[in-house]
Amino acid sequence: MRAQTFQVEKEVLETDKVSALVSFTLRMKNVADVYSNFLCQAYFFYSPIPHKVVYLMQVVSDVGWFKMKKNDFHYLKTKDLTQFKYPDEEFLKIGPLFTKRELEIIKLIESGSNSKQIAEKLFLSVYTVDTHRSNILKKSGKAHISDLIYDLKEQGLI
Repeated sequence: MRAQTFQVEKEVLETDKVSALVSFTLRMKNVADVYSNFLCQAYFFYSPIPHKVVYLMQVVSDVGWFKMKKNDFHYLKTKDLTQFKYPDEEFLKIGPLFTKRELEIIKLIESGSNSKQIAEKLFLSVYTVDTHRSNILKKSGKAHISDLIYDLKEQGLI
């Protein structure tokens, strides 16, 4: 997420007078040394005074009360600053449509790998990779994987 933070900061600085919000969940130990879910919200805003600079305000909230399903996570990148708020269940359910494996396959496709190369790299059969590719397109509602990759890059997911 550190790389994502720097990317958003750069975008805000380059576009001048724009704000952005990145929100995501992470699992880490709380003060009682017990693992819990936390929500990290990073609010970026541009200021020309005293010189061109991007400020970052980061808020971390314990959302251990929200039971996330295994391998689920919340992720949001937006310019809608009304989303910078204390989270409710609906807000925490915002996240990618894809499983970690599907995102891994999408990233490999984006890097230029074909199904056979992906299968070899992930120790899967080509048929399994092709099934994942088919499921990815169905979930996204896109006709072409390139359209999906473009959208995911815009959202900062790859």
